[in-house]
Amino acid sequence: AMALLFAWKRWGNGTGIFNYKDEAYAILDACLHQSDDGQGYNLINKNSNQVVFCPTQGNYDFTDPSYHLPGFYELFALWGPERDRSTWKTVASTSREFFKKATNSTTGLGPDYATFAGAGYHASFSSDAHEDFRYDAWRIAQNIAFDYAWFAKDDWAKTHADRIQDFFMKQGLSSYGNCFTLSGSRTSS
Repeated sequence: AMALLFAWKRWGNGTGIFNYKDEAYAILDACLHQSDDGQGYNLINKNSNQVVFCPTQGNYDFTDPSYHLPGFYELFALWGPERDRSTWKTVASTSREFFKKATNSTTGLGPDYATFAGAGYHASFSSDAHEDFRYDAWRIAQNIAFDYAWFAKDDWAKTHADRIQDFFMKQGLSSYGNCFTLSGSRTSS
């Protein structure tokens, strides 16, 4: 949806699949309204105003912190369908607050999967410790940073950048691992 909105803003609209705005709006509509007819699940959980791990049964009540993209949601609020702009604004704000809860206050590390309250979440379908800082979680810092670079809505982003950079500097620039507990204990190389 974001790429289509960027294309619309850069090149305008053509016809059919080249009507970038309409194609983006169809995706954004499904993100928020897929379940309005009682079928399926939305990409955004209406109760928490947060992106879900997967819009399917059993995966709708928790999130992947790396899927939180407040910078995109802010643009959806500016350029998306009029009826949903305030919702996207709320989702962006909720994601910014979520990052504060989901990332460790010392290391800046966040979990692979999380509850909507920000606690690490162990998915029953996987034997991996997704409540730890693992592969998806590497994207959390970039999502916080690009949101701040684009909109500068919350100075906490600078605090987070200092925390996570300090953590990795202390690990050694040429020797840090790729998976950790949120408190910073290394779980793999």
